[in-house]
Amino acid sequence: MLTNHSQTQAASTEERNATGQTALHRAAHNGDTDECIALVQSGAKLDSLDERGWTPLQTADMANMFRTAMALVAMGGEYGGWTIYYPKGKRVLSLTRLLAAAEFGDESIIGSALSEDKDLATLEKRIKKAITHAKNRGTEGGANGAAGVKFLQNWLESKKLAA
Repeated sequence: MLTNHSQTQAASTEERNATGQTALHRAAHNGDTDECIALVQSGAKLDSLDERGWTPLQTADMANMFRTAMALVAMGGEYGGWTIYYPKGKRVLSLTRLLAAAEFGDESIIGSALSEDKDLATLEKRIKKAITHAKNRGTEGGANGAAGVKFLQNWLESKKLAA
């Protein structure tokens, strides 16, 4: 019997180990950010719970995998009532998906976060806030934050020229 590759791939992303963790939980725990991105793009669910009741985002946070946690927030991961902290103790709880995406600096994730809002005026305010956030993160955001700022500035300029 032939199976649809995407169905097989989606099923494999939800297979669980003895502690109820999916491949996304394990990648998040190990801080394998690239693998987390690939798994989510392949259909892994950001809201899957392991037997402790933790999402992959919470798993990354508890393992002190900050970059991976930021990527999961940027892709739409929910906090589930938890407070997530930056290194040096700064709170992340109010971080929106677009702010996380800007700081993380991945263009496809930023593009996905931008697609949530169709109102250009509202979106422009959100983008300006995300640019300020990524710039203010300075050396902690590093090259990723700078890439996010540049991408958002270019995107915003292209929309203004098109209007």
